[in-house]
Amino acid sequence: MKLSYRTHDDSPSLRKAKVYFIAHPDDYDRYLSLISDEVLNHFNCAFFYDEEPLAPYDPEGLSSVLSDMNLIIIPVTSRFLHSGNRALDVEFRFAVENHIPVLPLLEERNIAEEFDRICGNLHTLSRYNDDDTTMPYAEKLAGFLRTNLIGDELADKIRAAFDTYVFLSYRKKDRREAQELMRLIHKNPVCRDIAIWYDEYLVPGEDFNTGIEDALMKSSMFLLAVTPHLLETGNYVMTEEFPRASANNKLIIPAELVQTDRKPLEELYPGIPPYAGKDRISEEIARVLRTIAFTGKNNSPDHNYFIGLAYLNGIDVEINRELAVQLITGAAESELPEAISKLTEMYSNGIGVRRDVKTAIDWQEKLVSLYRREYMNNDADNDSAKKLFYPLLVLGDYCLEANDLPRARAAFEEMRIIAEKLDINAYHYEIPDSLDKLGDVSRAEGSLKKAREYYKEALAIREAKQAERGGRLGLFYIAISYRNIGDISLKDHDLQEAFTYYRKACEISERMANGTGFQDAGFELAKSCTGLGKIHHITGDLSSARKHYEKAIKIYETQITQFDTYNLNRDLAVLYSRLGELYMELDDPEEARICSDKATAVIRKLESAEKKP
Repeated sequence: MKLSYRTHDDSPSLRKAKVYFIAHPDDYDRYLSLISDEVLNHFNCAFFYDEEPLAPYDPEGLSSVLSDMNLIIIPVTSRFLHSGNRALDVEFRFAVENHIPVLPLLEERNIAEEFDRICGNLHTLSRYNDDDTTMPYAEKLAGFLRTNLIGDELADKIRAAFDTYVFLSYRKKDRREAQELMRLIHKNPVCRDIAIWYDEYLVPGEDFNTGIEDALMKSSMFLLAVTPHLLETGNYVMTEEFPRASANNKLIIPAELVQTDRKPLEELYPGIPPYAGKDRISEEIARVLRTIAFTGKNNSPDHNYFIGLAYLNGIDVEINRELAVQLITGAAESELPEAISKLTEMYSNGIGVRRDVKTAIDWQEKLVSLYRREYMNNDADNDSAKKLFYPLLVLGDYCLEANDLPRARAAFEEMRIIAEKLDINAYHYEIPDSLDKLGDVSRAEGSLKKAREYYKEALAIREAKQAERGGRLGLFYIAISYRNIGDISLKDHDLQEAFTYYRKACEISERMANGTGFQDAGFELAKSCTGLGKIHHITGDLSSARKHYEKAIKIYETQITQFDTYNLNRDLAVLYSRLGELYMELDDPEEARICSDKATAVIRKLESAEKKP
């Protein structure tokens, strides 16, 4: 593999959060620049990728790279899901098994079910927001990155929590030995709170000279990873790091990781102290720490939380997810809100732990109880209400996902009451979102009438906000709301109401698609046309049904010329079949055969794609 990276303004990757891009090889050219630009516009991180995703690779080296990453991002396409590729079969599986955070970006419409079936029930982010929410994709992406990556301000707080720093000097080719050394050091409880500065970013040739002097001055000792590779003349440790440490009178501790001839080492590294074997390096460092300015372990919840984040994200220590979970859990049990919130996110998203929605719910309920107590103690003031609002939304979503409908309803009801009472509707989607959520619960309960009432109430608020503010996006979400009400009305056999709302959705979507070229409006128009076609078909107006089916088919066929996706083809095959059935009812077997043949051709195309190696 050929590892490379991108950063904002081409700045060095050193000490930035690490995001790794994986994709089906045929998706690289299309999505690498798009997604890296989106991520780097929202977060100051290092965006890593393999320049040669089809080339042979070292499995152990790839595992080492993945283990060091804070987040894996995948553009999910039909190719990724339905044809063999390293991204799915190796990299994605490794990330899930090792609890490395994964962000699947759904790059096709209606692909979520296929992703869940093949990859498991992971949280995803869709570029095509087909649900009722009005939060744009960009905002969701930015929020996810802020939640799952450590920003500069928080990273500074984490670094300030360490008792002392150790500068680890090693040859890049000895990286695995250096990682083992760090793990050995931190097994000693006395050494838990020491940070280890090292060049962990794997990209050969990166210039980090500007930071090395500061790192050396900040460190209490210089830890040298000793292997025979140190004897190779002209290496960076020999020419730069060791001389600087000596010149700054740093305490130098050589750790022999691989048996190395002492005599030539003394000639090449003048004044090098005696070796400490790796079997006793942890005790040796602990002994030395007691002789210098060292505060000792601090067990306050805040301190443990920050150190836990350090191990979770690899901030100046090696990534150690097991220790991170232990420290953050301890802080959460001490009712530190930030720790409880982080632990909930970890169990919800499978960050450092196996994904467990039930455990996430339990911790989220503790967070809600904490903020509810503050809310009541502060006489339900606006600030404490804002703190309680979002945790209630998260709790309700978790409960809905787990099909715990009574708890979901209770959370959403409380959220709505708080929003309406204190008017914290800052972004204009909080109240309608709470109503949509209550509608989702009612729908899951089988109460279509109640669900429709909630959806209509949410729609009314959106329409009022749209009248005040305008904007293309708000109008688009109104169209989606119309179509959603049409869907539930059709499911409830209220054909007249379904027709009314489908028609409204069609009018907005068509106007937007024709007037602005807004691509998502075209997709939405096809769905609404399909709904109208179903109603005409049911009521026996076969001519109108045919018109709407054919209009939807034309949209799908046009879209497939640009986005030849699994789900678009699947929806097209269904429409061909439906139109064929209609032609049979019209007593036109030849047209019915043509439609049937088209449906069969699309199905075979999909089957071929699934079998493609």
